[in-house]
Amino acid sequence: MKNEKHLKASPRALIKVPTGIRRLDDLTKGGLPQGRPTLVCGAAGCGKTLLVMEFIVRGARDFNEPGKTTHFLAVKENITERKRFEAALQQQTNELRAQNEELLRFHRVTVGRELRMIELKREVNELCWRLGEPPLHKIVTDPEAQPARAMGL
Repeated sequence: MKNEKHLKASPRALIKVPTGIRRLDDLTKGGLPQGRPTLVCGAAGCGKTLLVMEFIVRGARDFNEPGKTTHFLAVKENITERKRFEAALQQQTNELRAQNEELLRFHRVTVGRELRMIELKREVNELCWRLGEPPLHKIVTDPEAQPARAMGL
């Protein structure tokens, strides 16, 4: 066949530098190209920095290449999107905290008001009883609603 000669390895075969990360070396058929830059891309948090650190540590530990610059691994990470997300998340957190505080204040005021109204109605009914008159207010209490008092509301 005509194309068979293209399948043979060329004299300038690509020399690989093992990363020491077995699965990565398997995927790349031996490691990263020696003497060539390698660009590692990915979203924030996908493991680019971890890959670089593993490459450096394993090179020093497993291949006796501490600090040699025979190969170079370039890492580029655009943190603009992450910073924008963090700022939006912080703003949303602040807004939710403010809303929560407002709800707690409203809850304290309304529950406190209701508890005070119940106390006043009991006092009025007590005065009516002392005067020999029927109570003016019917007070129904829910025993399960008592935790509001325990919370100081």
